[in-house]
Amino acid sequence: MNFRLKIAAASILAVSFVACYGQTSDTKPPVKKHIATRKVKTPPPPSVEEQIQALRHELEGQIDSLKSSLSDKDMQLQKAQQAAADAQASAAKAEAAAMAQQQAVTENAAAVTTLQSTVTDLKGNQASLATTISDDTSAIKKEIGSPNALHYKGITITPGGFMAAETVYRQKATGADIPTAFSSIPFNGANSAQLSEFYGSGRQSRVSMMAEGKTASATYRGYVEADFLGVGTSSTTTSRTAT
Repeated sequence: MNFRLKIAAASILAVSFVACYGQTSDTKPPVKKHIATRKVKTPPPPSVEEQIQALRHELEGQIDSLKSSLSDKDMQLQKAQQAAADAQASAAKAEAAAMAQQQAVTENAAAVTTLQSTVTDLKGNQASLATTISDDTSAIKKEIGSPNALHYKGITITPGGFMAAETVYRQKATGADIPTAFSSIPFNGANSAQLSEFYGSGRQSRVSMMAEGKTASATYRGYVEADFLGVGTSSTTTSRTAT
């Protein structure tokens, strides 16, 4: 039984192998197409003169590029210099304006200080003037109320004098006035030597007057003074008391 199975399997394998071989033998291989290729001619290498010319053109291009770059940098440098000059001019102008402003501030401060000093002086002068006016007003009021002099047609008349009340006492009566005449003192044996006397008198009173006038070139003054001590026959004492 096993032998038969083995024979059948071998037969199947043989049939399969033959069938596969038949299929492979009937298929044709693909035909390769022939592609025509064109040979490209390589250009000949450049000559030495052509290489030098190419290098020259390249160097000229680089030089032109450098010149253009330098020209641009010069323009930028000129613009920067112009900007720096403008900035310096602006800074100088601003500094001058600041200095002018500082000078103006200094002058204003000095003017304010001067003005304050002037105001202080004016206040002091005003106070002094007010004091002077007050004193002058008081003097004028006093002059009007109780004048020391009289003014008449440019002449100043100043009256003066004084009043005196004097007394004298003598142990011996002489019958004299305030002045004592030593030659008239009575001796002890006389009756008047037994009397004492007391006098009161105002004859020492005195009156005076000064007149003053001014001209364009000089000042003229006149002074008069008088008292009551005359020794006329009608002169009498003010009072007399005898004991």
